[in-house]
Amino acid sequence: MRCHRLAWWSPERTSGGHVRLAVHDEGPAWFWCGLVAVGQPTVLVTDHAVPPPRSSGLEVRSSGLWAEVVVEEPGLHVSVGLEAFGVAVADPEDAWRGGADHQFRGDRLAVGLDLGGEAVGEPPAGNAVPCRVVGEVLIADRVIPVDGWGWWDHQDAGGDPWSGPWTGVRARLDDGTWWAGGAISTGEPVGRAPVLVTDGGRPAVHVDRTLGPVAIDGRPGFGWVETVVPVPDELSQSPA
Repeated sequence: MRCHRLAWWSPERTSGGHVRLAVHDEGPAWFWCGLVAVGQPTVLVTDHAVPPPRSSGLEVRSSGLWAEVVVEEPGLHVSVGLEAFGVAVADPEDAWRGGADHQFRGDRLAVGLDLGGEAVGEPPAGNAVPCRVVGEVLIADRVIPVDGWGWWDHQDAGGDPWSGPWTGVRARLDDGTWWAGGAISTGEPVGRAPVLVTDGGRPAVHVDRTLGPVAIDGRPGFGWVETVVPVPDELSQSPA
C-alpha cells in the first residue's frame, strides 16, 4: 500500500484539515478528507471504491471525485489537489453511522483543495515530515486561505488500519518542537473528522482524527491525534 497523508492547521488554531490517499497493491484506492473549524460543521469526503491510478503517479478519479498527490521533491515538497463533493455533518459521529457506503446525514456540497506542503525541519520520526502548508480550501462558495503548520506522512508499504489498535500524534509544541509519536489530548478540540473502514469479513474499524491541544511530558502543543480502534459489527451498520 502506498499511502500519503497531509494534515494542517491555522496559526490561530481555529481550523484545519486532514487528507489521506491510499493506493493498494490490489483493489480500489481509498481517499479521505476531513475539514474542521471552530463553530462550523465538519466537512467529510470519504471514498473506499476509487479506481487505482492508471500510471505510476498518484492521480485518482471516481464519480464526484478527482484527487492528486504530487511529490515534487521527496521529503521536501508535496502538493495536494482535490475537486469533489463532500458532506457537512453537524455531528461528526455521523461518519460512523453512514455504513460501508458512507451515506452520511448532512448537506452535500462542493469541496476543493489546492495545497502545498514544504518541509521546515528534520523529520523527527520515520517518514513524517513537518511542514508549512499553504494554499486554498474551497467549501461550497467559500474560498479559505491556508498558511499554517502541518505534517506530511508518506509510506511505500504499511498503513493498514487493521494493524491497530494504535494512536498516532502529529503536533507542534509551543516551544517550537515538532512531535510525531504518543501524546494526550488536552482541552477542547477544534473538531473531529472520523472515518469508518470496512473490508469484507474483517471487523469494522473506527479511525478517529481530532484536531486540538495536546501535551507531551507536560509540554503543551497543538496538532492532530489519530486513533484506530476495531468496533463491533453491529456498530458499523447504518441506522434504520
